[in-house]
Amino acid sequence: MSGEPRITERAAAFQRRITSSARVLLQPAHLLLAAKSAATATLGWALGGLLPGDFADYAYYAPLGALVAMAPTVASSVISSVKAIIGVGAGLAVAWTLIFSGVHGIVALFLAIAIASILSGIAWLGPGKAYIPFTAAFVFLSGGSEPGEFSIGLAAQFVLGAGLGIIANVLLPPPVRPQEVHEKVLQARYAFASCVQGTGDVVASGVSQAAQTDLVQFYEAAQSALHEARDAVQFADHNRRGNVRARRADTDLSRDKYEITAIDDSLHDLLSITKTPGDLPDHDSGADDPDAAQLQGISKEYRRLFTDGCRMLKTCIERGAWAQPHRDAQMPGKMDEVWHSVHELTLEGELMEPRAREWLFTAVRAMRRTAQKCHDS
Repeated sequence: MSGEPRITERAAAFQRRITSSARVLLQPAHLLLAAKSAATATLGWALGGLLPGDFADYAYYAPLGALVAMAPTVASSVISSVKAIIGVGAGLAVAWTLIFSGVHGIVALFLAIAIASILSGIAWLGPGKAYIPFTAAFVFLSGGSEPGEFSIGLAAQFVLGAGLGIIANVLLPPPVRPQEVHEKVLQARYAFASCVQGTGDVVASGVSQAAQTDLVQFYEAAQSALHEARDAVQFADHNRRGNVRARRADTDLSRDKYEITAIDDSLHDLLSITKTPGDLPDHDSGADDPDAAQLQGISKEYRRLFTDGCRMLKTCIERGAWAQPHRDAQMPGKMDEVWHSVHELTLEGELMEPRAREWLFTAVRAMRRTAQKCHDS
């Protein structure tokens, strides 16, 4: 019977992953990219067959160039296309260097792949580096007795397809949705506010292991939310480049960037108090035992002030006080006063259990630094 909960838990986690993946696959931006990829590759095949002479025989390379250009943003479409074309050009250069050197047959193929693979280590080419050995090998594998015609045909068709892909992305750019970015940042904000509340709960429980375990979970959730928010902001920032839709939308992300930096800095301050439960005092009675905190030498007055400070700071964070001018000018000052009192009480807490006192010093310092961000906004 003990294994059944684990199986159920894994099944639920697997279902969540499937649901999340399906949600990503059905996003309008992803569906638009899929439609553009199919249409552009098909158009590339059709137009490639219209090139003069025997070049039309290599029309199957045009869809490949089109697919290379099908990136999520206009800027990345241009960059990936240019790098892929450079990779194709480098592969052709390797092959023709060997041809002009008089190397033929299996030796030429071996050397072409070896040299091209070495060149594919150029990191700045990104995905384009994979086309260096691909192109060098195909000159000998598919070029046959006409490597010159094959090389020009491949390059022409590839450039044609990539050009069509770039044009498609410019004419039908991905949507710009700043509101989705704001929502991601808002989720990170509330997740961090939960960390602040969790810190207050740890103190209210007398620095218990159970409350500390909850705080670790809050911290991990906030880190995950922050990661998603940062990715959303970076993608939106990149998506504005060359995107005509960005001119018609309010895409100012400066406040979102500022808030992400503030949350990141504050979470870094909290990292030192998210210790494993085993690092804390051996006390797990928590709030169920009214005398539990006294075992650590933490007075009721101290707990009240600390939790009041956390509550005020949580409210400040949830209102976005560090991302815009605060509407209640007195609130940051009140927080400073509360946290100053808590700091003084921590200094006077000689009866506190040493490890609990050390944890509290770190927590107070982190809370005051976060409160200062609100005060400076």
